[in-house]
Amino acid sequence: DRKNEGRSKPHIIFIFRPADVFEKTITDSEEINSIISFISSKPAPWFKGGYYGTITFFSKQKQIFDLDFNIYEGEKYCIFMKNGKLKARYLTLEGYEYLKDLYYNNVSEEHRL
Repeated sequence: DRKNEGRSKPHIIFIFRPADVFEKTITDSEEINSIISFISSKPAPWFKGGYYGTITFFSKQKQIFDLDFNIYEGEKYCIFMKNGKLKARYLTLEGYEYLKDLYYNNVSEEHRL
């Protein structure tokens, strides 16, 4: 994967939809741990609809985790695979605010969902 080429330390990449109009890479371990904490332990119901974006987690050069998320009002949740099973969890309020701010501050109005 060219986006991951040459990166030797843990990092995450955000990609927002539609059409991958914004991408952000984070390598700071404290910030990565903070972002992981955005996933609450509270299971979310299965919502139908699209996702605002994906967060991909890497350990060195190996992709280890994908998380698709929604930040629609009333549908503040994420889905991911864990132990071979698809899980849905609510985002914490802090996680929702972080992703919403990242989205609205970086994706132009004509590209927003």
